Amino acid sequence: MPAVVYFDRNGRRIARQTWLALSARPDYVVIARDPICVDGNDAWVITTWLGIATTTTDPPIFQTFIDEAGTAPHVRHLRWTWSSLQEAQRGHREVVRQLTSART
Repeated sequence: MPAVVYFDRNGRRIARQTWLALSARPDYVVIARDPICVDGNDAWVITTWLGIATTTTDPPIFQTFIDEAGTAPHVRHLRWTWSSLQEAQRGHREVVRQLTSART
C-alpha cells in the first residue's frame, strides 16, 4: 500500500497534524468558486486544495469539480486535478470559460 504524503498549497511536504489544521480552514481549502449555468441548471465550478497524495512526483493536490445535483450527468461527474496552485487557478478559469462558452 503506497504511503500517504501531505502537502501545503505551495507543494511543500507537511506533517499530518498541519494538514488537518489547514483542512479545517475553508479560506485555505477553497481556491476558487464560480457560478455557472449548465443545461438550464445553476451550478458551481469549485477548485479546492486536497493536500494529500500517494506520490511525491507532481502530486495532484488540487481538484476542480462541478457542484450541482440537478446538472446533467455528463457535466456533474467531471473532475480535473492539478499539481500546483498556479495550475489550479489557471485550470479553474479555463474550465469556467469552456463550460460557459459551450452553453452560449
